[in-house]
Amino acid sequence: MSPERTEGRVTDMVDAAIKILGTHGARALTHRAVDRELGVPEGSTSNYFRTRHALLEAVFEQICALDALFLERVAELGNDLAPGVESVVELVVTAVEKWIVEPNYRQRQRARIEIYLISSGDEQLASVVSEFRDGFRRQMAKVFSQLGVDIDQGGMRLVISLADGMILDELIAGETGLVDKDLLWKAWVEFLTTLTGAARRREPELQSE
Repeated sequence: MSPERTEGRVTDMVDAAIKILGTHGARALTHRAVDRELGVPEGSTSNYFRTRHALLEAVFEQICALDALFLERVAELGNDLAPGVESVVELVVTAVEKWIVEPNYRQRQRARIEIYLISSGDEQLASVVSEFRDGFRRQMAKVFSQLGVDIDQGGMRLVISLADGMILDELIAGETGLVDKDLLWKAWVEFLTTLTGAARRREPELQSE
């Protein structure tokens, strides 16, 4: 089998695994389930991913790559916005709404959260997840900074936690859209304004130490 065909088959398997994980949860994800989803002979997936851990790691790497690409596209939207907290909030709300509303994005977010939960009992997978989250925070901080909103890594952790909490809440509730977009907008503006204000107040303290 040619390298291109092999790569295509692997991608199909990983995409099928994301679909299973994002639709039916962690317990449903097995090598056989991926084989059935693709309609290929039993044992096909295990030929490429010998263990469940290897399959999960490949799934997470694909989710990371897709989320990073999506964030790049969101950042491009900021090129047409004036610097400031409200512009950052527009990008955040746009991103979260897309992750919640559009089926493929929503499915991928559930798969991501499922892997977060699995990683709590898997040290090797937890290391991969931690590395991704650190990189994602740095990427988000860069997007914010381009719009004149500078937040340190501790603050970005709060930002990501809040966004993840919103996504998780929507997934649990079975909602397919933001419940109150106006209220959400105001809450994010207040949150980021407070966060950036706190960061500015800390700077003199750090300089005096």
